[in-house]
Amino acid sequence: MIDLQKLEIAAGAPVPVALAVPKLLRYLKEHGTADVPHSNTYFLSHLTGVYRILQGWSFAEHVAVAGLFHSIYGTNAFSGFGLGLDHRPEIRNLIGDEAERLVYAYCALTNQSLRRCVQARAKAKFDRAELASVEAEEGAPELWDRFADCPLIISNHEFNQLLWIRLADILEQDARWVKLRLPEFTAGLAYDWRIIAETLGPEAIAQWDALYAGQEQRLWLLSLRRYVRSRLDRILVRFFKKN
Repeated sequence: MIDLQKLEIAAGAPVPVALAVPKLLRYLKEHGTADVPHSNTYFLSHLTGVYRILQGWSFAEHVAVAGLFHSIYGTNAFSGFGLGLDHRPEIRNLIGDEAERLVYAYCALTNQSLRRCVQARAKAKFDRAELASVEAEEGAPELWDRFADCPLIISNHEFNQLLWIRLADILEQDARWVKLRLPEFTAGLAYDWRIIAETLGPEAIAQWDALYAGQEQRLWLLSLRRYVRSRLDRILVRFFKKN
């Protein structure tokens, strides 16, 4: 096992991002992530878990590091913590342009635009191996930037990387809830998240199935129950408005 703390870099040589991970963790800890509750653990633990998952899937280091910082500016769904966008230059210096661009996109996109884009692309049923040939035919992802309130411009390749980060984000959290037999946490979005796995292809589906083996029926029933409850709530609201 390599001790990252003890590795020496030749004077003047560029430091590979992987060797700078202890420095990145210190930055995250210094900014309070170790004290912020997140998905039955703490935010820093979640961030490092996402990083490890992406590393385990053998992604390029900038994608794994983007996973380590994936919601550092806050997201559409996670507002319990978020550094201001004025931190972008220093984070870019820490993790590099490619990784920070993915981090910004991940934090900036709206769930609604992501869901719409993923569902549209799922109809094509392309897998990860076919992505290169599909990119020439696919238009740019139609995502929305909630920070700038304008279209979020990213490439199809970056969009694919964002989906893998999202899948790692989901699976890292859900592993705890499934272990605690609390899939209610994910039931409302289980269908959308399964579509993300299907959009990415067989490898992603295998990761999904490994976590949710034996839980599919319960997740479906919980999703149905939540859907019915939301529909009833809307009907009651309309009824009382009329009366």
